[in-house]
Amino acid sequence: MTSKNHRNLLYLAMLSILPFPAQAADTFLEEVIVTARKRNESMQEVPVSVTAIAAELQKANIRDLRDLEGYSPNVTIDANGGGSGAATMTIRGVSYQEVDKSLDPSIGVVLDGVYLGTNVGQILENFDLERVEILRGPQGTLFGKNTIGGVINVIRNKPSGEFGGEVRVGTGSWGLQDIKGVVHFPIIKDKLAAKVYGVDTSDDGWVKNTTLNEDTSRKDYQSYGLSLLANPTEAFEIQFSYDRVKDRSDVAALANRNQLDQLACIFGFITPMWTPSDGCEAFDTGSDEDHVSNNHHQAASLDTDAYTLRMEWDIGPGVITSITGYRENDEYRLSEFDASAATFLYSEFFQDYEQTSQELNFTSTFSDTVEFVAGLYYWNAEYDQRQETSELWPILAGFPAGTTGRLRQTQETESYAAYFQGDWHISDAWTLTAGLRYTEEEKDFAATGQTFWLGGIEIVPAPVVDRYEDWSELTPKIGISYQHSEDVMLFASYAEGFKSGGFFGRNTDLDNLRTSYDPEYVNTFELGAKTEWLDRRLRINATLFYQEYEDKQEETLVQQSDGNVGTVVTNAASVELPGIELELIAALTENLRLRASYGYLDGEYDKYIGKDSLGNPVDLSGRDLRRAPKNTFGASATYNRNVGAGEIVADVSYRWRDEYEVISDGDPLGHVDAFGMWSASIDYIHDERYQLTLYGRNLNDERVTSVTKIGTLSSFGTWNQPRSWGAEFRYMF
Repeated sequence: MTSKNHRNLLYLAMLSILPFPAQAADTFLEEVIVTARKRNESMQEVPVSVTAIAAELQKANIRDLRDLEGYSPNVTIDANGGGSGAATMTIRGVSYQEVDKSLDPSIGVVLDGVYLGTNVGQILENFDLERVEILRGPQGTLFGKNTIGGVINVIRNKPSGEFGGEVRVGTGSWGLQDIKGVVHFPIIKDKLAAKVYGVDTSDDGWVKNTTLNEDTSRKDYQSYGLSLLANPTEAFEIQFSYDRVKDRSDVAALANRNQLDQLACIFGFITPMWTPSDGCEAFDTGSDEDHVSNNHHQAASLDTDAYTLRMEWDIGPGVITSITGYRENDEYRLSEFDASAATFLYSEFFQDYEQTSQELNFTSTFSDTVEFVAGLYYWNAEYDQRQETSELWPILAGFPAGTTGRLRQTQETESYAAYFQGDWHISDAWTLTAGLRYTEEEKDFAATGQTFWLGGIEIVPAPVVDRYEDWSELTPKIGISYQHSEDVMLFASYAEGFKSGGFFGRNTDLDNLRTSYDPEYVNTFELGAKTEWLDRRLRINATLFYQEYEDKQEETLVQQSDGNVGTVVTNAASVELPGIELELIAALTENLRLRASYGYLDGEYDKYIGKDSLGNPVDLSGRDLRRAPKNTFGASATYNRNVGAGEIVADVSYRWRDEYEVISDGDPLGHVDAFGMWSASIDYIHDERYQLTLYGRNLNDERVTSVTKIGTLSSFGTWNQPRSWGAEFRYMF
């Protein structure tokens, strides 16, 4: 950690312990209600490591889920250039960065109770959200498989039943044009209400393509939706929502990071096809943090239709809840993996994906001492993906110009689960929690190895591989909590989670296609405290945890027998992950509030036999866990003051990550230095209806890059956005 970052941490720590001045009687922290355990509970009474973010969602500089990472410790959220709105997330060292749908995400993103089964589209826009809850650690009991790192639970506003809404119009850096609106209205008073919304945001992109002489990394996103809320009786509620997303934003602009020992460089020296300045980072003057030299545009598209039906029926002894979800994605992207002006390698991906889920649960306060939630869950997902790789084959395999290589994969996943979690209030102070989930899952997978096409004719066919596998798993949780006083709660827990096994489909090697990988597991021990002080003006929550990561799935890019590079997924590693988490919220005065979080994580591969770029086994034990910074820190301060007939609200925030690695074998290209970013906004609110906001993001213009290495072929990097500004007018009615 640099001395500058030490000073930032020190200043904020000193601020948090300064004596509080005399306060007005109404200066206190509001109670936060969360649904982390599938029922409404006070966050300070839930024996779970959860961060709730609500009021902060009104800030104009929080554009999407990525901007929330500084509010929760040991959490990082990045965009993934492999798909529209795709995410790369890490919670407590458990991460995922692969967009291929044959490898499941390790962190669950849940929208209005529906789990999003693919990381494409997971970076949700911040609009019309009521609350975001970040649950850290495995959530295998209540939320199920593929939540071994945690859950990001996103809850949107329900139709209010009263006429009202808001309109936002914004502009900013790179020609930003931003229009958002939502309208609530009654249809039948007290019986049927509706909400409609729309979002249209676009910009010209902050990266210049020096080869094509055009802007790239452009934003072009639209969404709209309808929600109906019916209350046929006082005890029965039905909500139906439909959402449509049309995203034509570019995927990440890929900067040239090709090294002298990779083919994208080598061919510039030994053939007249291109020069070293076309292919090699060392000679490419057209590629840096704000420029790329790709000879293809990184185009992408995503069309999503989503339907959600939620029904709640209060039957007296408890509440029956049914959540039905259906989502359908039509996806396309072009990625030029040579990241240069060389005519060497690009791929196009065509994907159709759909998922159906059904959850039925019963939440009951069974008696004065026992309450529980029990449920059944069904999940079905299907996808069909075709990948076409061009330009490479005349060079690598001697095929005629215009030859494309095609890969095809399909898969259907079915999962069934039953779960139970209950609390036994042994006394007024002590509560015992126990839960168990049983999951059965099966995957039916088919893939075609590398076929070659020329002029629409298949010139080299390949066999089809059909595989089927099923797994079953019990994931328990046990915990105890002690309510020491009204303001202090202590808890301890043990929880298990698992992520499904499967088959990795993006491969040219038939042996790899036939090989399955097993599930991975995370077992977590926690000791925590949730406390409030100074008449509810100061809230401090702390957690100590120890995680055992077993049979960790690692995806590695390796050289294959045909000279191409493929991805191999193996259960290669075990990891021990001890850590600390601290969260602080303080009402320093009636007008000034502070929020801060700190996370510490000691993440190294305990035992990891991986593969190098040629596919040879290599002992990587003792290396740092991928995408797991040892320290993370975030802080924000908000100040409001009445001015005439209006109010001014000023906010400043800072988030910082320690250094970390993004390539699992420790290649120096994958090292990311420690960095921190400042953001700020100032609002003027008049008559509680009109609001004008000016904001800036990454004000210190901190620039970092994350690199992917494709074996002996090429390497590319993606840079974060530079300093930017924006202005927004908001009308509430």
